[in-house]
Amino acid sequence: LSLVASNDNSELDFTSEVSFPATGGTTYYMAVDGYGAGAGALVLNWTPFNDPALIFTTLHHFTNGINDGASPQSGLLLAGDTLYGTSLYGGSGPGMVFRIKTDGTGYTNVHKFNSSGGANSYSELILSGSTLYGTTYGGGSNYGIVFAVNTNGTGFTNLHSFPPTSGASSTNREGANPIAGLLLVGNTLYGTARFGGTAGNGTVFAIKTDGSGFTNLHNFTATSGPSSSNSDGTLPS
Repeated sequence: LSLVASNDNSELDFTSEVSFPATGGTTYYMAVDGYGAGAGALVLNWTPFNDPALIFTTLHHFTNGINDGASPQSGLLLAGDTLYGTSLYGGSGPGMVFRIKTDGTGYTNVHKFNSSGGANSYSELILSGSTLYGTTYGGGSNYGIVFAVNTNGTGFTNLHSFPPTSGASSTNREGANPIAGLLLVGNTLYGTARFGGTAGNGTVFAIKTDGSGFTNLHNFTATSGPSSSNSDGTLPS
């Protein structure tokens, strides 16, 4: 026999892990032992090593350039062979909407955020027809916006700017600083704001796709006690 691989205590909990590329048709013998006759579980995993579907590929390196993003926080939206996403920074500074083909080609800056038109999006996008919808954490009145933009980069629209908060609890009528993306039902967008509302603990809201009819559906209530408890949760993300 010839040694292929060995390991002892690769983890902080004194477990060991051995990984090696195996050759088809070859028989491998595995010896497992425990220090001082210690006992434990043996887990064996194998994967087709040359399966192209399992090879990790970097589709794009963000550079924080003027036509590139930086620090994407959201998931991606897939439409056909194109991925759409947002970045927290990059572009003109406060992030951007981008698209890229699933093979890594065609990276395009769809829209650069700016302070008045939205800034710093954590939001996963949704698509209806050729229009993308999302939220930004800042920008607008400095408390975030709901936005729409066409997939070709035209027609960016600030559908709603969340108003400033006031007081020690950072309260307002509508919510502030949305982090989550949106849900579309018919012509109505639904979402959450992390802060603001009557207790400063966030809201659930609805707004039409044309920017009209903004409605505060729910104010998350104030917390109390040493555990900061309430009946309905706080700070939706």
